[in-house]
Amino acid sequence: MLDESNLYNLLEHENEHGIFLEKLLEALVGENWHELTIHDAKKISESNVKIKKALIGLVGAETKEELESMESILRSVPAPDSDKAVMINAIHALLG
Repeated sequence: MLDESNLYNLLEHENEHGIFLEKLLEALVGENWHELTIHDAKKISESNVKIKKALIGLVGAETKEELESMESILRSVPAPDSDKAVMINAIHALLG
């Protein structure tokens, strides 16, 4: 049975979770996130899938093991640091 203290803690946790989700939505969609419709969210999700597929094609790896291996290889090959940084950032985005 929930006593007042436990109930308060649960409500506080839910409030913190809600605040986190609001900040996440604002970061992903912008400050007008509260006007987002289901249709808009679906379009954003579809766009994210296309971007992810493009990154996978660019990097040439998809699984965590492949991506980590690719990063290790990239760090050891002679290439301009700026080129390595772009690829490593893409790998981290996929691992993210």
